[in-house]
Amino acid sequence: MPISVRGEENGSTVRLIFSLDSGTSGDFNVQIAPQLVLSNATYVETDLLVSGSISSDVEIENNFLTDAVELSILWSVSDNTDVFAYTFSTDGPGSIQVSSLFVLTQDSEGSNNEATDLITVTFGGVDDDLSPTPGPDTLSGTPGPELVLGLEGNDTFEASAGNDTLDGGEGIDTVAYNGPQATYTVTISPGDTTVQDRRDGGDGLDTLRSIETLGFEGDAAIAPFDLTKFGGAGGLGFEDFLALTELYIAYYDRAPDALGLNFWATVYARGLAGEEGGLSLEGIAADFATQPETLAAFPSDVTNEQFATTVYENVLGRTPDAEGLAFWVSALDSGNTARDVFILRVLEGAKAEPDPSLGQEFIDQQLADRAYLSEKVEVGSYFAVNFGLSNLDAASAVMDTYGDASTRDYFGAGEAALDAFDAALSDATPEFLMPAIGVLPADYFDGFTSA
Repeated sequence: MPISVRGEENGSTVRLIFSLDSGTSGDFNVQIAPQLVLSNATYVETDLLVSGSISSDVEIENNFLTDAVELSILWSVSDNTDVFAYTFSTDGPGSIQVSSLFVLTQDSEGSNNEATDLITVTFGGVDDDLSPTPGPDTLSGTPGPELVLGLEGNDTFEASAGNDTLDGGEGIDTVAYNGPQATYTVTISPGDTTVQDRRDGGDGLDTLRSIETLGFEGDAAIAPFDLTKFGGAGGLGFEDFLALTELYIAYYDRAPDALGLNFWATVYARGLAGEEGGLSLEGIAADFATQPETLAAFPSDVTNEQFATTVYENVLGRTPDAEGLAFWVSALDSGNTARDVFILRVLEGAKAEPDPSLGQEFIDQQLADRAYLSEKVEVGSYFAVNFGLSNLDAASAVMDTYGDASTRDYFGAGEAALDAFDAALSDATPEFLMPAIGVLPADYFDGFTSA
């Protein structure tokens, strides 16, 4: 790394000083783009500390300082030379965090962004609660926005007010939150995971990186919430994500619950990547067949004909044609086709391209089946992916509102999902939410939101 950073405090002034690690033998150009998180620190000026010129474009918004520095150093400088500094005025205890640092020099067309340089400078008598060590730490923030690093070790972050970035680094790291789990929203995405405390005056909105578990007030007797079982959902392609929603519809005729959907999406993503603990879609469908909800929906005395009829009704919103039903019941009765495999084949058939040789009547029915399943998947995704809801009664009520192929109340189902979301946000009946963003196309829910 060609640049190092340190802080110096002098009364009510703090300087953040940038040094050039390696000396130069002649004129030298460097571009530096830092981002700083300020807590009780007010920017004053940027100083050039060597011979040359500096161009700086400081922007400050919501206690975040970003800058684009262009530095031209004249003549030679030695190793570890201070080249420029930011000056801040302070009024009591606080901190300055370097949350990102991009460096580009004339000798290297690469960039560097390393955790070893993402320092925290505390001042005004602040303790070491923000200063990590290689071992296990308990790290506490301030009421303002900040970056808190864990480095190595199994660290515990004590959540605080302010919109913070918590980076656990290596080890098994936990964030301990100050409210009940029902008042929080955990948002999964292909990038960072965020946790929002929805209470007024609560823990704010935190961005989590390399955090494995969460703890919530009142849940001391419960195992910590294991983020690793859900966070992989952000890496799943949208067609694969929708395939899991189809399984919920086929087996249970309800919207997915967000917790279950993100769990299975993580298992599926691991399976596609060949990782331990992962499963294929076929493996997940087989696991669904043994779940308690499945065994309750289809007790041992349910015949194959009853099972096939129910799946047709769930997936296509209609009773099966006699010929198709007879074919599948025979396959199920013979043992050549398991129930989970039958479900996958029905789903595949509903989405298949129509075969012109089968006649217009067959094509019309297949197109109608495809439209029904597509809308039903969208309804389920609106409930679980967009709103992050996991209330099973509401998940069933949404699909009941949508109805069968003869009713198809698309907008009514959307309103039912929105009503469930409003109830989950209320102080009287708060619910833990786990939406996922960036996993479905940006316009996927336009049918609901533009209505």
